[in-house]
Amino acid sequence: MRVLPKNPSATIHDIADAAGVGRSTLHRYFDDRPALIQAMARHIYELSNAAILRAAPESGPPLAALRRLADEQIDLGLALDFIYHERLYLLKPEIFAGLTDADEIVRAAVARALRPGRSDPPDWGLRSYWTLLRLAAELVAEGTPRHQALEAMMATLTAGIFSADPEAGAD
Repeated sequence: MRVLPKNPSATIHDIADAAGVGRSTLHRYFDDRPALIQAMARHIYELSNAAILRAAPESGPPLAALRRLADEQIDLGLALDFIYHERLYLLKPEIFAGLTDADEIVRAAVARALRPGRSDPPDWGLRSYWTLLRLAAELVAEGTPRHQALEAMMATLTAGIFSADPEAGAD
């Protein structure tokens, strides 16, 4: 979960080294790299689902619910992004059987928080949430204080980062 999000082409040997075990130990549990990634994907999904349930995003004000979601999932952000880009959920949906209900909970929480009347493309709010969660997780991994990354994520979700004033920032 620490190696592959930072180095998607990491070998079994790289992963074993980072875990402080030999390759033979990894091969005892996983036949090959794809088997390891599949097991990791399922584990990350289970951790994410537990985090989503702990956040109780269906209760309370919508923005507070989104913040609780982000706070619970920020430590998984890089691993979730890796799994998403591996496209296993499309290629091997059986891995995730029974684990997709939490995705709908996040979708509903994001929908609750959207400003009415916006004409964004489908899933813009949801994709923005996931993208900013990955970015916040990346900043935390680089040393930014967790609370600061969460604040920046929420500020961007709620107000954006660019000025609507065409003269703002002009030199």
